Amino acid sequence: MSQTRQRRGGGGDGAPRTPDGGDSGGSSDGGGGGGEALGGDSGGGSLPVRLARQCWGHLVVLKYRYDLHTALYMLDPWERALFNTVLLVILAWSARLAAGSLFGGGSPAASQ
Repeated sequence: MSQTRQRRGGGGDGAPRTPDGGDSGGSSDGGGGGGEALGGDSGGGSLPVRLARQCWGHLVVLKYRYDLHTALYMLDPWERALFNTVLLVILAWSARLAAGSLFGGGSPAASQ
């Protein structure tokens, strides 16, 4: 429990924390906390690690929205895989036809 509390910004000393992970009370640096703007590390690791975690979080949210809007959460895993495969094939085929019509040549059948 203490590791989770420390990761979320709450220390074991019971002192309240601000959303950026710093103490709500005054600190010795005069900035009011250890936020990223002052060069302090708020427990998120280096910049590439934080960016990767943010990107992963956004991808998880997008997948959740996709599952919700298409009602895929009700399907079994094999049904979900089948649906996604068929959808990708249709999108790839549509993209191929659109690219052919944009850049000349049309569909492969039209060139015969």
